[in-house]
Amino acid sequence: MVESNGVYWHNYHNTLWFNRYGAICLHHISMSNGRFCHIHIGFLFGIPKNISKNMSGIYTSNTNLEEISDWLTKIIVGLGLTQLAFIPSKIKQIVNYLSIWMIGIPQSIIISILGYFLIFGFFAGYLVTRIYLSKEFAKVEDDLRKLDQATKEADIGLKETNVVLDEQQQNLNNIMARFDGTSDAQKEKLLTQIIVQTRELEEAGRDISADQYFRAARIMLTNQNYLLAREYYIKSYHKDKNFKAGSNAGVICSKYLARYEEAEKLFKQIINDEPQNPLAYYNLACNYVRMGVGSFDKSVANLKKALEFGGEEFKKDALSDDTFSPLSNLKSFNELLPDYKNEETSGDGEN
Repeated sequence: MVESNGVYWHNYHNTLWFNRYGAICLHHISMSNGRFCHIHIGFLFGIPKNISKNMSGIYTSNTNLEEISDWLTKIIVGLGLTQLAFIPSKIKQIVNYLSIWMIGIPQSIIISILGYFLIFGFFAGYLVTRIYLSKEFAKVEDDLRKLDQATKEADIGLKETNVVLDEQQQNLNNIMARFDGTSDAQKEKLLTQIIVQTRELEEAGRDISADQYFRAARIMLTNQNYLLAREYYIKSYHKDKNFKAGSNAGVICSKYLARYEEAEKLFKQIINDEPQNPLAYYNLACNYVRMGVGSFDKSVANLKKALEFGGEEFKKDALSDDTFSPLSNLKSFNELLPDYKNEETSGDGEN
């Protein structure tokens, strides 16, 4: 009997504890849920409108969130109006359910608390959205507008730059076309213009043709600017495998700049691209003569190739080319060219 009374009192106290603290927990959960839901509803009603729909440019704002907000707010208002007659009864059911757990609290107080949290949640979501989110949206729109304007200005600037560069490229052609017919004083000025305009076009990334480089290189070579002549010939060669330009660059390296290894590399590259190019073999033979006694045998071997692929034209040039005079005592050279005469001429294949 005592034990059963003990169990009874224990269960009784547990029930009181649950009723008291469970009611508090249920109160907070219910109010928090209501507040949470109405914060989202307030957020939907507070989404700012995008008024810059017609802003031109590549980048535009995404208005999906605005459209969803419009749809949902209209649905909520529409459902609220259609169910208006049932709302008081539903509120009464909710209050009756909560009053079971909120023992001793009048229903009017429960309604007040419920209304307070719902209204508070709605306005909290609405005001936060309007005050802070509107600013962020406006900032993004302003950034997009500035980016759009900057893009337009960059396009205009690029078009203007292209016009200027087109004029420079045409002017470069005109200068090179009238270079030979001008006086020496004028040539100095035109040379400077060719160098400056070529550099500006290169720095701007404009395409200079192989022919333009070739013509500029010939002008530089005629005026003994060997470094620029070499540079322009090499660029002409790499543009479209202009073998004549490559050979001329190699001749300049060998004959005027004493860059024998660089010349050898250029001639071998041409031979690799065109194995039966007689001019490359001929100029490589001249280069080996200039490199000294240790390279004389290589010179004769390449000269033999040049005569094999070039025929009588190259044989005639070789017979009168004083570049090969150091080879005149070599048996292999005399067998190749028994009629060789040293007549103070140079037959390097410059064109």
